[in-house]
Amino acid sequence: MRRISVQYSKPGMMLAKPLYDGYGHAILDQGTSLSAEWVQVLGNLPVAELFIADERISDAAVLPVISPELEGVAAEAFGHFWASVQVAAERASVVLGSRRLEAANTGSVATYQLGTVSQSVDPTRILQLMTQMVEQVLATKRGEPTIAGCHSAKDYDYVLPVRVAGLALWMGKAAGLSDIQLMNLGMAALLENIGYIRVVPKELTQRPGASWEELAFMDVWRMEDNGESNPKALLPSDSEMKIICNHPQDGAEMLRGCQGISPEVIDIVLQHHERWNGGGYPKGLEGNEISVAARILAIADTCCCIASKRPYRQAFPPYEAGELVVACSGGLFDPDLVQIFMEQIPLFPAGVMVRLNTGEVGIVADANVGFVGRPTVRVCYRPDFSEVETPYDVDLSDEEYENVLVTKAFEY
Repeated sequence: MRRISVQYSKPGMMLAKPLYDGYGHAILDQGTSLSAEWVQVLGNLPVAELFIADERISDAAVLPVISPELEGVAAEAFGHFWASVQVAAERASVVLGSRRLEAANTGSVATYQLGTVSQSVDPTRILQLMTQMVEQVLATKRGEPTIAGCHSAKDYDYVLPVRVAGLALWMGKAAGLSDIQLMNLGMAALLENIGYIRVVPKELTQRPGASWEELAFMDVWRMEDNGESNPKALLPSDSEMKIICNHPQDGAEMLRGCQGISPEVIDIVLQHHERWNGGGYPKGLEGNEISVAARILAIADTCCCIASKRPYRQAFPPYEAGELVVACSGGLFDPDLVQIFMEQIPLFPAGVMVRLNTGEVGIVADANVGFVGRPTVRVCYRPDFSEVETPYDVDLSDEEYENVLVTKAFEY
């Protein structure tokens, strides 16, 4: 089967696997031939990629770390949790109005409000689902985690955190985290941006500063189709950036006192924008002052955010998102963890069509997880794009092909 990003779907393509939306709902069955109408609809759904039938690569194993069904159910449950936090925050604001005069200062007003929210929400369901996600990760001996963003603005707050959690959990497993540490890491990935609920005006969460790390890559943003030729014109003001940068503290305070949320989860949420070189926030921690879990989450979160479409730029292809993360090793990110990322998160997963520096074009038959950027490619086309009668495999992890490189990915 071939793996393509949803924007490259075409009428007549046949699904090699059932298609689920970002909430685990079955949309189309395996074997369905895509109609023109479905191709148009898919572009508006929280679907990252499609698996298309292709006899040349029918034996390729696609091994997700977390099943799409569980990933979807978790996203839906988290959406309900997010909504309950919003309602609790609104109610707290109403109650706060009658008690404002009793508060000694603005800080105590904010603390009262956030504390009230934490006592009014129940995270039991997402805790249960995160347990299942951790169990699947631990049970997967040879998984193939993929870099997946979110292309639907209305689903961004609910779908993307689950995808970030999956990536973070796999990295955490490779880094030797215990079961409990993985659970805390996964919950923090879901809850890292819960503090956005207090950001006013809400549109600030759709501005570049909300994904602070990606500003490092502003010069290579894809701005076509966004109607903005000067991305710097979109940057928040200093006062707006201060509001955005308050969300880790607000989120941590909101979760403090929330039954079932451990202090370790709260610490990770508080630190998820701290950076290896000390250039992050809120405290400017650096190096090993930042917890290992928060350092892992920083990489997974940034990578998935870069691979997502935003109102101010187009999404980066997954392999480019991964390259940009690697480029910040030793600066924004812990170099040892970036090494794990490089070895465990394939930039070219099974099913992706690629071009080699020899000019040949093929489909990744095996991502060869553990070998940095060295998949097994099934060559299907010659350099002139004429089709090879009998496709053959080139294992780039083999010394024989040490001078052969992947130079481009198609439709991904």
